[in-house]
Amino acid sequence: MPVIPPQPHRPNIYQTTIDLLESIALEEMALSHLLNAEAEKIQKFVCHISACTPAEVLMDFNTVVNETLETVIMKEWLLLRKLEKITRFYCREFSSKCHSCHPCPPCPPHPPYPPHPPKHCDSQSDCCDPNCKHYGKKGHC
Repeated sequence: MPVIPPQPHRPNIYQTTIDLLESIALEEMALSHLLNAEAEKIQKFVCHISACTPAEVLMDFNTVVNETLETVIMKEWLLLRKLEKITRFYCREFSSKCHSCHPCPPCPPHPPYPPHPPKHCDSQSDCCDPNCKHYGKKGHC
């Protein structure tokens, strides 16, 4: 593997991570401006249509708006993937090593697992829900 020689102005991993997060924030801001401009365009279009507006004009306008929104959605998905990769990399790099200059952040939690559906037993039988702390005892369900 080639080795890149150290340079005096090369940022460290921590600074690079911050730069990547800032790039996501800037892209999100640009997308918000794009969506705002698209909303203003739709408002102007709606103000200028009438009963005489041909259906083809409405359909063409709708197609252009849909294409723009699909592009924004795809970009959002890519930014989410970028954020997930940065988070995974950051946790791998910094959770195992403690640095005195900053506290190690906790890794993000795993998504919660869906709760088990409650099981209902009559008051005369043993509790039938294995996730219940009264499992096997009478009259607790």
